[in-house]
Amino acid sequence: TYMIGGISVSHESSAKLGDGNVNIFEGDEYKSSPTDIRAKFEHYKPNNVLLSAVEWDHADVYPTISSYFDAFKRLLDNVNNVSGTIVLNADNSGIQKLIRENKFEKTKIISYGAKKADFLYSNVENTKLGLTFEISNSGQIYKIVSPMLGSFQAENITGCFAMAYNLGLDAKTIIEAISNFKGIKRRLEKRFSGDIDVYDDIAH
Repeated sequence: TYMIGGISVSHESSAKLGDGNVNIFEGDEYKSSPTDIRAKFEHYKPNNVLLSAVEWDHADVYPTISSYFDAFKRLLDNVNNVSGTIVLNADNSGIQKLIRENKFEKTKIISYGAKKADFLYSNVENTKLGLTFEISNSGQIYKIVSPMLGSFQAENITGCFAMAYNLGLDAKTIIEAISNFKGIKRRLEKRFSGDIDVYDDIAH
């Protein structure tokens, strides 16, 4: 079962009700509705969280940096209360601050990044056909090929790899899924390929 915040190029819809025991939801910190200023992710009770970045945003909802970080602390407290797992981007200073200033003693923490982390990505190469790079973990090196564009996607993909691996998926299955996922519509979406390639991007 999954629900994501965009329209997938690779799937029929942005949400699906499956029969497995894993539910994947994309959540963000913006207010739930005009009358409910709680972060959308505060309506979820996750056992595991993949945290890609924490950088002060949405000043209309969070007038101070501390109020913004408090929303993420509440999210991670929920994970800590169920002795869950946080997969975090070790290269993001906001996440480092959040972990440093709070105690999540019952939480399993797994890091990913390009510098010092449990799952390290390196040798990133971009071509008009997509992205190639390597992920290393515990002495193993995994070669990744993705049709998506942008070096930043190596960071995102590594976080997803780390979470999927932690949930018990084998590396071969994860790598195959990565190679088949074409991304989200209007996010550097290739609309035409020829002498000139045409891409559609919302530039949000």
